[in-house]
Amino acid sequence: MSFRFFILFLIVFWFLSCGDTGQYRGSGPGNSPNPSDQQPPSSCKEWGGVTCTSGGNRDPQFLNFLSSGSLTTPKSIGDISCSPSDSGGIIFKLRVALNSPLQTKSDHPHQMQPASSSFEIQIMDSHVETQINGPELKPISVTFQGTGGTINNNKADLQFRYNSNNGWKEIRMEGTVEGNLFKGKILFENEKFCSSQHSSGQCVHTTPGRSGVLGNFTSPICPGTFTSN
Repeated sequence: MSFRFFILFLIVFWFLSCGDTGQYRGSGPGNSPNPSDQQPPSSCKEWGGVTCTSGGNRDPQFLNFLSSGSLTTPKSIGDISCSPSDSGGIIFKLRVALNSPLQTKSDHPHQMQPASSSFEIQIMDSHVETQINGPELKPISVTFQGTGGTINNNKADLQFRYNSNNGWKEIRMEGTVEGNLFKGKILFENEKFCSSQHSSGQCVHTTPGRSGVLGNFTSPICPGTFTSN
């Protein structure tokens, strides 16, 4: 009897040890590739980055994007790294509210809820970088409000707008959801171009706005990136 009991114990122990541990197993066969099913680690970095298309530190599209909407003039902008990092370049934080939980293989498009969606961008040029050990000089920062957009399957088209006394500025994100990353390009359009400004920073002369491709972007998808009510 004791021998049979011992064999039964070994069988139960083997069965339990081979069961599902509940740990994340990636997006291999049999596992969902949807971001809503893949929970990233709690240390998920929320800030994405924009890489310029020219490869230089004074990318024309970077300057055209910045020189409107009471931001600054090209002469006031230092060098901007073409490769974003925590200490230089263009970084952003994305918040998109959807009408339903994100599923990248859904037959029904997910609609953006503009009132609860935003795009916060920070530009850290060489002026900010050189002041790290000196007087504080904050990055150029502005938050765009969502205006509309959809995510259909894994393809996204999202629009945002920023309004100021010196004209509006709009951006459009066209990209794809790939696992826990959102990747694509950012297009922009400015109502006005600030050609000169007062020493206080206020724009005093404007010309017709500019438009183009700001650059390519990559953003991690964290728990707060795509949400639904």
